[in-house]
Amino acid sequence: MELKLIRRNNPICEPVSIVMGNLDGLHLAHRRLIEDCIRDAKAQGRKSAVLTFMPHPREFFYGQRPERILPHDIKDSIMERMGVDYLVIQDFNEEVANMEPEAFLRDIVLQRLKSQHVAVGFNYHFGRKQQGDVNLLRKLSEKYGFSLEVQGEMRACGNRISSTAIRDYINNGDMENAACLLGYYPLLQGRVEKGEQLGRVLGFPTANITLRENLLAPKNGVYAGWVRTGEGTFRGIINIGTKPTVGDHFHRNIEAHLLNFQGDLYGQNIRIAFTRRLREETRFGGLEELKAQLARDREQACRLVAEESRTLALFPDDLY
Repeated sequence: MELKLIRRNNPICEPVSIVMGNLDGLHLAHRRLIEDCIRDAKAQGRKSAVLTFMPHPREFFYGQRPERILPHDIKDSIMERMGVDYLVIQDFNEEVANMEPEAFLRDIVLQRLKSQHVAVGFNYHFGRKQQGDVNLLRKLSEKYGFSLEVQGEMRACGNRISSTAIRDYINNGDMENAACLLGYYPLLQGRVEKGEQLGRVLGFPTANITLRENLLAPKNGVYAGWVRTGEGTFRGIINIGTKPTVGDHFHRNIEAHLLNFQGDLYGQNIRIAFTRRLREETRFGGLEELKAQLARDREQACRLVAEESRTLALFPDDLY
């Protein structure tokens, strides 16, 4: 089933059950909310829809473009495979930002998008100055006659599932807890560009990654993970940082050494799944000392394969 994109304030011309929210990361709670909404839509003979904003309200109000947990194309692809019929990308502009909560719900969600069932998380806010909340939605559902589902708090690994918690884990390099809340390992994707090829000299050739969009990268350090290329999926060691052993002139960059790979990745778009942080990025006394540490990193990364969770999707592409 093809996901239909609704943009530029276009309407939906048939009744829908709709999920409202930014849904960054499409974590476990997000996907449960969408699944429940799809189930309601099918039971009632309606289509399913997801409503989100572009640009992000934080970017509109403060000029801050949030770093995304999940790239747009992967997020859309997952929702399509889940069975979502419509993805509504609502323009977030001055008019929408200043709409009173009831007007936003009545004019956009109910009238333009033909929503007969609304699904949100327990802490969802909407409308001018975020004045609308689930309590108001309950009152409006009685007034306008739509059914409402409010998803309660969900927990995994002893923690509340939220995009904020996941961001904190990724920022701190805690890939295991981030993955537990996401249901897949944190990832980055980007294009392989030509670097200074120092890794090749050391016997550890690396793919230098330029991110395709504004994605949330883990804190500086060395990580074990997996790299998906056009030739397959390979175990990898990923370095995020400024290469202090080599010099002080490097900007923060992302480079991956693929184990058991022979070939040329230049120009390819690849995906990296981060499974474990191995160590801090360190300034070594010289290249030979760095080379010895890279060999130890490779051994450790290989040993960790057996410890990685088999209950998680390696990449979000593997969901559904």
